[in-house]
Amino acid sequence: MIAGEDLKPIADRRPHILFVVLDSARPEWLSCCACPRKTSPHIDQVAAQAMIFETAISPSSWTFPVMASVFTGMLPAKHGGHDQHLLLDSPYRTMAEIFSQHGYDTAAFADIPYVGPLTKLDRGFRTMSNLQANEVQPFSKLVKATGRLHRVLSRRYCKTGQTPVVLGEAMHWLTRERDPRKPFLLYIHSDETHAPFLPPGRYRKSFTDLSVSQMHATNKDKQKYVAGLETMTNKERQDLWNLALAEVAYFDEWLGRLFDLLRRQGLYDD
Repeated sequence: MIAGEDLKPIADRRPHILFVVLDSARPEWLSCCACPRKTSPHIDQVAAQAMIFETAISPSSWTFPVMASVFTGMLPAKHGGHDQHLLLDSPYRTMAEIFSQHGYDTAAFADIPYVGPLTKLDRGFRTMSNLQANEVQPFSKLVKATGRLHRVLSRRYCKTGQTPVVLGEAMHWLTRERDPRKPFLLYIHSDETHAPFLPPGRYRKSFTDLSVSQMHATNKDKQKYVAGLETMTNKERQDLWNLALAEVAYFDEWLGRLFDLLRRQGLYDD
């Protein structure tokens, strides 16, 4: 989705840019993309004035190679990032490097280790905050040895549900740390809609009738499920779907707070 004032050509302008990634979210989970339930009212407001790409094909099935492609404009076969090489060490310039070279203040806030210093996807960002990468950093030498170990350590030692922290840090940066003399590129990457789906109580209760223990039981081990070692009933599938919708609603509310801040600062329409 791309939004801007009348989507005018920007070659002769230097607008502020907000780039938001909601990791693993399906379009069917957003009410602006035909979800029958009201999950994303703040995103919907942007979508009403935006260009939505309805046939968007991912260059890979997981985060690191996809974001390396987004940042460089190259396919994984070209930029060389994959599960056995978790580094963007190719010579291709990243989006943030290009914007930085053109006078932008660049900042990124993420809660997934694949987008950060461990993988070199922090290239070009003057400010980079990655909650999970900070926790996995002590294992960085081991992490570089194998992508599989990286995934195990990330699941074992990293926290989840960090939306208030990620969006809070982004809002703090907008208020206190960005260079007001420059246009900005603000990148936000949220893992909120990636399994397991564990939305806070108010959102869970708005979309399901599951208790906390039932919510955890519904989130099956995905590796075992894919291998055929776990099964799911139709009700469990529907419950899991509804938990995902609740996660979207949770993130959308926090994103709405960011939009409100941009409006108060006179930056929303720039």
